[in-house]
Amino acid sequence: IETGLNAYVVALPRRTSQLNSLHAFYGLGALIGPTIAAVLLAMNWGWNSVYLVWSLLSLPLLIGFAIVFSPGLPHAAAREGEETSTGNVLIEAIKLPVVWWASLFLLLYVGIEVSLGSWSYSFLVEGQHQQIFLSSLIVSGYWLGLTLGRFTLSSIAERLGLSNVGLIYICMAGILIGVLIIWLLPFALFAAVGFCFIGFSLGPIYPTTVALMPNLVSSRLVPSAIGFLVSLSILGIALFPWLAGVLAQGVGIWSLLPYTVMLTALMLVSWWVLFRSSVIRSR
Repeated sequence: IETGLNAYVVALPRRTSQLNSLHAFYGLGALIGPTIAAVLLAMNWGWNSVYLVWSLLSLPLLIGFAIVFSPGLPHAAAREGEETSTGNVLIEAIKLPVVWWASLFLLLYVGIEVSLGSWSYSFLVEGQHQQIFLSSLIVSGYWLGLTLGRFTLSSIAERLGLSNVGLIYICMAGILIGVLIIWLLPFALFAAVGFCFIGFSLGPIYPTTVALMPNLVSSRLVPSAIGFLVSLSILGIALFPWLAGVLAQGVGIWSLLPYTVMLTALMLVSWWVLFRSSVIRSR
């Protein structure tokens, strides 16, 4: 579903803003979903009631898909003058170095996002000795920041005339600033500000990178390239939080912050190489 929606939206006008809005609702779901589940369990409805509620809520989604993607409606992917697809487009796409560099970049990005989302609670409780309830709120603030970043930053950058490439450089700088705030000022207030700021900076990176793919590869390769990006980035969910856990067990939970800095530095290098090896239009 994610790959198909990314490939569809990337063909629409103002694709960067549209993709950021699309992915912002992922963050919104990450905030609302556990809350709904907690309320149902608190009402003693049973764990299976959670799945029943989500199944019922999926029905309007199914109807919406049927309306939007009905055969009678024009599809944005059918663009005028689009090249005819011949051969195995996936193989053609993965032969391009820019696809691999973009995939590596998103692999590292997902690693940071999920590692912080998974281990920040332990870092706050065990590393900074914050209160349990307060730590939970700070983690929620991290996801809230990510959602707000996707809703706002791309539009702000567009109004300021900032390129997508430049926006991502600024976002990576924002990650490092947030880490420094938490690292140098180990108090609850600054931890809340730091994690929220990191989430806010992380927000636009994934959808904006996907939005740049039509600038990197030919139009007929875009869906396959995006599919490869999404598939490879999922490995970051399995790999990097596990590595963060190994480090936490071996040297201490404090290692989460330098670990984040290291991954951000690798992101910066991969993005620089991608930018240097490609002719990327600013929009």
